[in-house]
Amino acid sequence: MRTGPAGDWAELCLDLEQFGQGVTSPTRDTATVLIWTHVTQGDHLHSPTLGALRESGSSTQRLVASINQLRTPANRKGGKRELLRRLETYSDVLAIACDRPVASVQTGDLEAHLREAQSP
Repeated sequence: MRTGPAGDWAELCLDLEQFGQGVTSPTRDTATVLIWTHVTQGDHLHSPTLGALRESGSSTQRLVASINQLRTPANRKGGKRELLRRLETYSDVLAIACDRPVASVQTGDLEAHLREAQSP
């Protein structure tokens, strides 16, 4: 697995049905906010990603709509349901890593958990 946010996003989406390119389709920013929310147990509206958009004067409407669309129970099916499951696994691994001393976090830990999450 490639490292870094783009590589992680590609790995999280591996073998999922492709999402449309609509306004509310999940994006890497959608995943970033949901991961931050899960790891910190914070409100997604207070995430650094949305905060940065607000500070720059950019609209948060598309990103918030994408987050809300993905979190809506009626939409939790198919690829979106699987993406949410993978994001939760990814978030759990990151939360555990945050609670450990830096020296004990292994790069392979995240990769192994993502491979497990992708297994049927």
